[in-house]
Amino acid sequence: MSRRCGRREPSSHSVRGRGYADCRAVRAKLNLFSMHGGAWLSAASLMAWVRLDDGFADHPKILAAGPFALVAQVRALCYCARHLTDGHLPKSAVKTIFAGLSTLTARQMCLAQLWHKNGSGFIIHDYLKYNPSRVDTLQLREKKVLAGHLGGVAKAIADATSRATARAMAPSRPLPLPVETTTPISGLPVDKSIEHEAKKAAALALLKRAGLTPP
Repeated sequence: MSRRCGRREPSSHSVRGRGYADCRAVRAKLNLFSMHGGAWLSAASLMAWVRLDDGFADHPKILAAGPFALVAQVRALCYCARHLTDGHLPKSAVKTIFAGLSTLTARQMCLAQLWHKNGSGFIIHDYLKYNPSRVDTLQLREKKVLAGHLGGVAKAIADATSRATARAMAPSRPLPLPVETTTPISGLPVDKSIEHEAKKAAALALLKRAGLTPP
């Protein structure tokens, strides 16, 4: 702690503490800002969602394939939504999807008609029937980017207008009233009481010269 002119100056820790606690959150927002055309995006706006109806868990195909197939199907749906693959499952992802499901195989998923074999791995049955495509998801994100940008511009204009209106309506400071003075030939201001005393003294001197007694 240091002292200067009798006042305590803030320590380096207190100065550093102001605005520093949320620095990680600010960095994360700046990353999102730079990655998406200068528009602010929340984590929720970048997240893809999987659509599952309330009858998914007891669908005949799931029941026939077993409980491990339910887990694998949810993992597969999440993978496709996160990576925007339009339902395609590469062979490299299948191993991760089956982690901990030792008795389940891709052949069983195909036999249950949950997946279908294709040249680059597998594809989830009717994925695009219930989930948005890659193109639709990217278009939606672009719309959110534009909406966020326009919203930021509109807010900046509104804030600037509000500040300008407040300044225009602020009361002006009153001007100080001048002190009434008499300015002689010399140009120096003289108090009226001093001038009155001088005139009085001159009048008394004239009366004395004339031999008259002052009243």
